[in-house]
Amino acid sequence: MLEARVDKLELAIQRLAEAQARTEQHLADLAARVDQLTVRMDQVAARVDQLTEAQIRTEQRLNRLIGVVGEILGELLETRYREKAAAYFQQILRGIRAVPREELEQLANEAEIREALSKDDHVDLLLVDLVVRGQLRDRGVDGYLVVEVSSVIDSRDVERASRRARLLERIVASPVVPAVVGGNFTEEAERDITSLGVWRVLDGQAIPLGSPSI
Repeated sequence: MLEARVDKLELAIQRLAEAQARTEQHLADLAARVDQLTVRMDQVAARVDQLTEAQIRTEQRLNRLIGVVGEILGELLETRYREKAAAYFQQILRGIRAVPREELEQLANEAEIREALSKDDHVDLLLVDLVVRGQLRDRGVDGYLVVEVSSVIDSRDVERASRRARLLERIVASPVVPAVVGGNFTEEAERDITSLGVWRVLDGQAIPLGSPSI
């Protein structure tokens, strides 16, 4: 009787050992699968990092391309408005002529010599996109128009036009009016145009001060 009970106990222990072995095997298989998943997740994370870096490089190239295109469009606009200044600025002046860069340089150089302009002012003034002169229609006197040109006019363009107009007015015996020329204007530019008293020329159409964009 006792032997039968011992036999049953040994059988139970054997079955328990077999179950333990199966459990350990399952755990080992599970650990292996977890390791595989970890490796795959690391691979996926590395791939995501690569794609993110590639996206950043693509965006950087795109931004550079947008900048280059903007510069080209600005240069084309500048050439267009210089060549057709007499037509595009008729609402502001009459008897219009573009001021050659050499003439502007001579004015700035003489002003620096007599200390009416600093060296930095001299350089800043010569960076202006376009200067034209003629008779200001609203005043009936000879004057200048200082023009900044960009495909999209922002507040920096408006500020530059205003600042460079003030510089030129310091060295000529005539009034100087600032203007910005472009295909579009940002909201900030519209605000600064009003506060700084800058003319807008949109798609070849001069917009009087205080008037909404068309």
